[in-house]
Amino acid sequence: MEDSMTDKEYDAVMRLVKKNGKADDPHTIGLVAHHTRDKDARNFENARRCRAMLLAQKAEAAAKQIDGTQQIEETQQIKETQQIKETQQHEGIKQKEESEEQQN
Repeated sequence: MEDSMTDKEYDAVMRLVKKNGKADDPHTIGLVAHHTRDKDARNFENARRCRAMLLAQKAEAAAKQIDGTQQIEETQQIKETQQIKETQQHEGIKQKEESEEQQN
């Protein structure tokens, strides 16, 4: 007898794995890989790796987006601070000129 499952048995195992949420459990992967055709086992393992890689990429993209948002906010704060300083300096110069005119 072959050491592989029929398509029905394989589908049943896959449904159980998906239902129980243990598709990433190494023990489950090992059991499925042991009892399925080699090609199917490799596909199952590759699919698991691809999902993990995609999740990592999504997390990285989200982190970059958060960093980008923080940088934009910091840049806006710096610009606002510079505008306030320039306005204060300009007002200080005006006050000096007015006081000099009043003294003359």
